[in-house]
Amino acid sequence: MRNTFVQALIDQAAIDPSIMLLTGDLGYRVVEGFEAAYPQRYLNCGIAEQDMIEVAAGLALEGRKVFVYSISSFPTLRCLEQIRDTVCYHDLDVTIICIGGGFAYGELGTTHHATEDMAAMRALPHMRVLSPADPVETRLVANYCFATPGPKYVRLNRGGEKDLPGADAIEGLEVADFGAPLERVMRRPAGDPAEKDAELDVAFLATGAIAVEADAASRRLAEEGISSLVLTVPCVKPLDAETVLSLGTWAKLLVSLEEHTTIGGLGSAIASAVASAGLTTQKPIAPLLEIGIPDAFPEVVGSQAHLRHLFGMDADGIVAKVRAALAR
Repeated sequence: MRNTFVQALIDQAAIDPSIMLLTGDLGYRVVEGFEAAYPQRYLNCGIAEQDMIEVAAGLALEGRKVFVYSISSFPTLRCLEQIRDTVCYHDLDVTIICIGGGFAYGELGTTHHATEDMAAMRALPHMRVLSPADPVETRLVANYCFATPGPKYVRLNRGGEKDLPGADAIEGLEVADFGAPLERVMRRPAGDPAEKDAELDVAFLATGAIAVEADAASRRLAEEGISSLVLTVPCVKPLDAETVLSLGTWAKLLVSLEEHTTIGGLGSAIASAVASAGLTTQKPIAPLLEIGIPDAFPEVVGSQAHLRHLFGMDADGIVAKVRAALAR
């Protein structure tokens, strides 16, 4: 995903001379192509993320379209004050790219986990929060960033991701149509003759690279006689509440999945939309099962896969939680 975004940035910079890329002393083997093609539009600001955001803001005030690239929580939580007071307050065209969302850098410990970043960024006025699930969504997010002024936060995984099912259907989606949850795959039990609009057991709403676990869980559930629809949510803020609510009146259970704390992320955004709609809608809305990181730090250090399993966010954990929720 990170290579996909940087390649899109290189291609766009050829037609938009205002684009600049700033890094925080990293990105090697990823950003060299941009640096080689546009050396005057590339700055390595060193391990000084707070200064990097202020430099980005100054460039944006001079008419540049600035992209900031750094790892995990460093371009967000370390410089939250600068993002809030300089970038967001002045509504500047600065896009912050975080590499290693969630537990992608799991072995490096809590300091390198980006598990509260979306909550912090969602709370900032003017900030848009984008979290693609695979390379095809990353291209859509890049195009959205090129076409949309103002502060933006892009949350990517570490690298090596493959496209999820349904990639062909969303490839090349127009920017004007981007923003709603994207339907990736519908699965029903073998031999089920139900039409597409027939009652659905589970609607998954997943954001980021962990969507691959929702896809795997969906396969398992179909084998157990449970129908499901997997949608990805690359645009966490602003959230398309209308689509979410329509799913809530169709499926028996809504499931949000994010490699992020359940406080303030995608699940919280969906819960808020559902709660607000409950005051006005005449149709009952399905209950919401939020799957993510609880209000706790990992007590161990391990790989991304191990930490997902530890918190019940892998396919096994998701299936068990869905079974229990449907049985209630």
